[in-house]
Amino acid sequence: MKKFIKQLFPNLSEDGDIRFLYKNSRYKLFYEIIFFIVSFFITWCFGNLTSPEFYGTYLFIINIVIFFSFLSFAGIEQSLTQSVANGYDYFFITAIKKKLIYSFFGGVIIFIFAVLYALLVEFNYVILVSIIISGLFFPFTSVFNLYHFFLDGKGDFKRDLIFRLITYTITSVLLLILIFISRNLILHFILLRGALFCFNIYFMRYCLKRIEVHEQDELLDKKAIKYGLSLTSYSFITLISLNINNIIIGSYFGPSVLAFYSIGKGLANKANTLIKPSFSVLLTKYSKKEAKISKKFIGFLILGSILLFFMLIIVLPFYLQFFFPEYIGSLNYGIAYSFIPLLMPIVVVLGYYFRGKAYKKVIRNAQIIPDIISLTLIYPLLLLFGIYGLILSEFLRYLGRIIIYIFYKKSIELE
Repeated sequence: MKKFIKQLFPNLSEDGDIRFLYKNSRYKLFYEIIFFIVSFFITWCFGNLTSPEFYGTYLFIINIVIFFSFLSFAGIEQSLTQSVANGYDYFFITAIKKKLIYSFFGGVIIFIFAVLYALLVEFNYVILVSIIISGLFFPFTSVFNLYHFFLDGKGDFKRDLIFRLITYTITSVLLLILIFISRNLILHFILLRGALFCFNIYFMRYCLKRIEVHEQDELLDKKAIKYGLSLTSYSFITLISLNINNIIIGSYFGPSVLAFYSIGKGLANKANTLIKPSFSVLLTKYSKKEAKISKKFIGFLILGSILLFFMLIIVLPFYLQFFFPEYIGSLNYGIAYSFIPLLMPIVVVLGYYFRGKAYKKVIRNAQIIPDIISLTLIYPLLLLFGIYGLILSEFLRYLGRIIIYIFYKKSIELE
């Protein structure tokens, strides 16, 4: 395989970005492949062994918690990677303290949302209690996410893979118990949050022992916090616009339609989740002052995106017909959503480049402008095209990012 790739792309191994990506992303790529296979099996079990109402209710609950991730000081995560990559790993301690405070208020908001949803939309005891449980653990789950970014900054992608596999194994086993043994969503969320809490405490303690700089530098702390706050403010609307579609579909069209939509876009969405984490190692590379991005790598991304798009369009009908015959009506959702992976690779890589370089103006404009446009268009597009309007608004968000990155192309250092 290596020989074939070298013959097809003779100068590929000389490219700095591709060489770094190949060397370091294999751990994340391995995890994403495992995630793809296992999540596909679990989705198949949900889709074929449970009702759309039950599966949709489960999706609705977890998507509500994901939606409120914008209240967890998310920008400090990439600021942490940058700080650790540049030798100031004490910032891990500062990041834990700051994120815990911010995400505490996020947990309170989730609790308020659960009560308002029960009073104003639908009183569903299972949804109400499950969301409250997730809200109680929200500050801890947000903080526990930090060790991934600490290990990325250290370049210890192998250790991060081990921790991710343990966490995902626990989650998967509990999901299989939910499907095959006890379809009690409340019990599931209690066991899930409790088990992850115990294991993540151990992972966090391991990472705290890895800190080499034991003295706090207030100037570096302030700089990193300021950068994290900037990223948070830029991504505030992004996180809302990224996750609002599932909430709208679950609330407006019902859990059953949400299940159809999720399975329809599932293949394209899994391609997206495979791309972003696999490329996240580039943030470590681009955080170095001397790092540049190669023209060859950009061309490789564009070609790969086009091939991925056509592959999804061709495979999707057979995928649904063979694995999810009861959900074949969701085919058009999947075809429409497949246009997003056409843009995703170049958006992700350029996003990591500008974050690594801390080009705040570019990051701000690329985040805020497309997201405001996308959110503004959601309601009229929903009225005009229904669920397809929501997909279109998401596509326009990524297209807007690319246009803005092209506008600032002079800020990109090429090699």
